[in-house]
Amino acid sequence: MVDINQKNYLSISELHIKYASAYCFEIVNSSYIIIDNCTIEWAGNKGFELSGNEHCTLSNNTIENCGNDAMYITGGSSYIDVKNNIISKNGESNIAGDRQTIGDGFAKT
Repeated sequence: MVDINQKNYLSISELHIKYASAYCFEIVNSSYIIIDNCTIEWAGNKGFELSGNEHCTLSNNTIENCGNDAMYITGGSSYIDVKNNIISKNGESNIAGDRQTIGDGFAKT
């Protein structure tokens, strides 16, 4: 639905996405992306997929009833700040990703 690829210094707020057939946000090879105060409901796959990103913030979002993970962070992403999100009733995991990525500067509050 929202494809952010090789972008920098972008902010999205107060967007409501419902019934996406696959991903709601796919963020790839980008930096300094802020997604704040958005609502994601009933995504067919994942709410957020992040791959190869740096210094991104996912905050104050509501992510519910995704067919797969609410957030999937992988591909060497680093310094990803996930805070104050409401995440519930998702198919696989609330927050998932490979261990190398989640361990490198990942902050969840």
